[in-house]
Amino acid sequence: MSAGNCWKGVGQVHRSCYQLETQRLKWHQARAFCTGAGGHLVAMETAEEYHFVVQILQSSAASGTVWWTAANDIGEESRWEWADVDPNFHFGHWLPGEPSNDGGQEDCGELRGAYQFQLNDSRCSRLSEFICEYEISK
Repeated sequence: MSAGNCWKGVGQVHRSCYQLETQRLKWHQARAFCTGAGGHLVAMETAEEYHFVVQILQSSAASGTVWWTAANDIGEESRWEWADVDPNFHFGHWLPGEPSNDGGQEDCGELRGAYQFQLNDSRCSRLSEFICEYEISK
C-alpha cells in the first residue's frame, strides 16, 4: 500500500483508508489482491462511509469507471454480505431495480460512475478496477 494514495477516513470512518486500484481484475482476483496487501475490498458498512467513498470516486480522475466492492452473494443467492468483513449486510444505496441477478450470474457488487456510484450487482468475472480498504491505527 502506498500511503500517498490512501485516502484516510474522517468521523466514524477514521480507522480506515481507501486506495483506488486502477488495474482491472475479476472480483476474486481483486479480493485476493487486497487481502494479500493486508486489507480487503471496500465494505461500506455505514452511510457515512458510503458517502466518503463516493466523494473519493467523484474527485478522482477515473470517476466514470466501475469499481469492485466487497459486496457479494456468492455463498447464497440474495443473501448479500461484505466479504472478509461482515456477513450482516445492510445497505440502502442500490441502483433502483438492483440487485437483479440478471442472467442468474450477478453475484458481486460494483459501484459505477454512470450510475452515480449506487451499488449494482454484476458478474464476478467482469474485469473492473477496485477499492482496497485498510484499517489504520488511531
